Amino acid sequence: MALTHRGKLGREFEHLAEHLAIANTHIYLFRKLREAQAGELQDEFYKARDFWGFTMRAHIQNAFVHLCRVYDRSGSGAFHLLRFVQRIRSLAGTKLTKAENKKLEEDLHYLDSGAEVTKLRRLRNNLFAHQNHQLILEGRDDFLKQLQCELNLDQIQSLVDYGFSLLKRWAHYYKPSDFVPKGTYLITEWSSGKNDYLVVLDAIRLKDHRRKRTP
Repeated sequence: MALTHRGKLGREFEHLAEHLAIANTHIYLFRKLREAQAGELQDEFYKARDFWGFTMRAHIQNAFVHLCRVYDRSGSGAFHLLRFVQRIRSLAGTKLTKAENKKLEEDLHYLDSGAEVTKLRRLRNNLFAHQNHQLILEGRDDFLKQLQCELNLDQIQSLVDYGFSLLKRWAHYYKPSDFVPKGTYLITEWSSGKNDYLVVLDAIRLKDHRRKRTP
């Protein structure tokens, strides 16, 4: 069945919300595993350094991939936050208030050239979507160290949080409702199983406990 115009808008909205939620969950899992690695399970993590190293790296890389899609600004075939906001004026018509117009301009500026967004795109263009030839020849350690100083984990989280706040702010024009006031639309910001990692950590603790009790 073909989607109605409103159905298409709703699907676009949910697409962006889903990518942000996935990125948010990957960051959450990375943080929790890093806490476990630095805490009581430090020895157990050390016994499988490669496995946990690849696992934690995969969470950060996946978070980056989903954020790169959300904060893309490429041509007509892609849908991203920038295009989402660019449509607001045509969707709203004459309904935008003076305050909303001002906020719209701020959002467009941030999505086009905000500091964190620019750094994210540098990573995307040099490492994730493409391999910068110069970095291959000269090494990428200095490049990564510089970006890690410029774009730390809290700033990566801020990109997720900004994306969610932006969706909530303009949800009324993509998913109009007479029952939901502007700016209060509820979005699922996590995977429903974000705490499943505790099952794995509990199994490691149990194994460690049993080994220590064995004479």
